[in-house]
Amino acid sequence: MAETHIPYYSLKKLFSFFNGVTVLSGMILIGLSIYVNFRGAVLTKVLGLSSEYLFHVGYLCLVMGSVTVLLGFARQHGAAKESRGTLLICFLVMVIILIVQITAATVVLAFFPVRRPLAGGGARKEADGKSPSPPPPRVPKKPHQMGTLLFSVLTAPRFIAEVREVALEHNFVTLRKNYRGYKEPDDYSMRWNLVMEKLKCCGVKNYTDFSGSSFERVTGHTYPRCCCKSPGTVDCDGHNVSADVIHQEGCFPKLLKITKTQSTNLSGGCLGTAVMQLPGILATLLLFIKLG
Repeated sequence: MAETHIPYYSLKKLFSFFNGVTVLSGMILIGLSIYVNFRGAVLTKVLGLSSEYLFHVGYLCLVMGSVTVLLGFARQHGAAKESRGTLLICFLVMVIILIVQITAATVVLAFFPVRRPLAGGGARKEADGKSPSPPPPRVPKKPHQMGTLLFSVLTAPRFIAEVREVALEHNFVTLRKNYRGYKEPDDYSMRWNLVMEKLKCCGVKNYTDFSGSSFERVTGHTYPRCCCKSPGTVDCDGHNVSADVIHQEGCFPKLLKITKTQSTNLSGGCLGTAVMQLPGILATLLLFIKLG
């Protein structure tokens, strides 16, 4: 008689193990969210909407991680009490969380094609001092479905280039308009001062971004002190643009590199924890069926 219960007790032990792994995955999501929102992606806030998705997905991970941990305890209680209703509710909620995690990872990964050319395009434009090369010739639309698909594939690089230029120009114009100066109390200036000091860069493209800006009109300086390699020295006078005095490189490529890194962390974390949760979800379903 005892042998007939061996598969059931083995399933409960297996369920407890996978449930512990699921709780661990929830804790990983919580830790990842805290890291991205309050440390990893803090500097990218100056990019505005270009990096806003990082914080939205980060907070979503915080919610999903917290719910996953709570569901872990609920599932363990349901298994101990042999409550099919509790197990069914936990199973359905975990399936929803799994779908949301995969969707979030996919959305974050979808930004990668835009991020990569954006940094390269900005660097080339800065180095050459010329406008970017004209977009490829327009491909005529085809009347049938295969032609439409081919048209979409061929025009994708042009769309990415347009998004790249819009994002670059937006940040460039915003900096020239809203930046007030070194140690100014407004949030925008404080964020850019922190970025330029931490990343050792100057402006969006380079120090020439401040020429003709509201900052130069108010202060008369060509660049702020945070662009200097040593802000407290005499050479850092707002006019000396020597490479020995100020950082020549712009901040945009470095900010995009941080954005890409944090995007990889979020997408990898979501997919990794989804894989960790899948066996626990299946074990919950099996235990639910077994109790029936």
